[in-house]
Amino acid sequence: MTELKVDISIIIINYNRSNYIERCLRSCIDQIIFNKSYEIIFVDDGSKDNSFKIAKKFASSIRLFKLKKNKGISYAANFALKKSKGKFFIRVDSDDFINKHAIDFMSQILEKNNPLFTEIIIELMSMVIKKKMLVKKQKTFLLL
Repeated sequence: MTELKVDISIIIINYNRSNYIERCLRSCIDQIIFNKSYEIIFVDDGSKDNSFKIAKKFASSIRLFKLKKNKGISYAANFALKKSKGKFFIRVDSDDFINKHAIDFMSQILEKNNPLFTEIIIELMSMVIKKKMLVKKQKTFLLL
């Protein structure tokens, strides 16, 4: 059996963010993306709240992993990267949510500029929708 090609991996690291995790996951699952495939990898870093239970509701749409104890964001992110299959990845904080076109927009830029961006860390802005598009905070993306 051949494994399906994944263009983009969305990585979410969570630690005790049960109040935000559902909105975060929905924003990642509801992406409008053309001619690309993506996966969502959710790593719970030993949360003490019910975050993982909430994330399990989305098990049919995401890949779920739970670390037995909190090892920190660096360890959890590296764990997720090892599990990822995408050519590119984006890390979304578990208390954030992204615009429904974010992955499509970023993938177009990355594909057009891949030779320039390969193995370079770039910074892009994460958008939040309220009444209009607002810049919430800066995110860092690593291209592999």
